[in-house]
Amino acid sequence: MPSGYSKRTVVIAAAFLIVGIGIGRMIPQPAPVIPPSHQEAPPRNPAFPGRNMWSPDIRHDPYVVQEQMKIVEQMERECRIFKKNCALAGTARQSLIDDAE
Repeated sequence: MPSGYSKRTVVIAAAFLIVGIGIGRMIPQPAPVIPPSHQEAPPRNPAFPGRNMWSPDIRHDPYVVQEQMKIVEQMERECRIFKKNCALAGTARQSLIDDAE
């Protein structure tokens, strides 16, 4: 062989490669996480603040609405102080009002 490796070395390397692939296929793989298929979210645990991650509708999730309200208030403050993004702040506020209805 012109590459400097003997035929025996190449055969041994190929054998180890095949054995390694076989062992790798036998190792159990983690199953994908599949969310529950039910429509109703389990009750929220008050000990854990944040979004109810099993809620099928995030638009009406109290945590998400609270965070969106903080952003809208910051945009309105920027509008009052710097006179920037006033139209965007108004549109964002109206969007929150529309979603609440």
